[in-house]
Amino acid sequence: CNARMRTSHLLEASAYLTKQHALRAPFYIKAARKSFQKGLKQQQGIDKSNSDPYIKQHEGQLQVLGALDLAPEDAEIWLEAAKVSLLLASLGESEGEAQH
Repeated sequence: CNARMRTSHLLEASAYLTKQHALRAPFYIKAARKSFQKGLKQQQGIDKSNSDPYIKQHEGQLQVLGALDLAPEDAEIWLEAAKVSLLLASLGESEGEAQH
């Protein structure tokens, strides 16, 4: 890729990118929640496209990591990421089974 950003105001450019990343991070959390919902439907047998929700679990985990990468200093993103991570982890458990 030959795209390059040229500026003599690196601090302003960095601040702009940080702001843009912080705006996008919540969308990644939302996408992770959607992956959980789809994985849950697969686990419950409602969605017959796949009986193993692993792919949706993995997809959701990648979305969570993306959100944290975009907004590493945002406490709200960390909190929401933790909540979604717990939901995604539950996809790996069978009914009555607890992972230790």
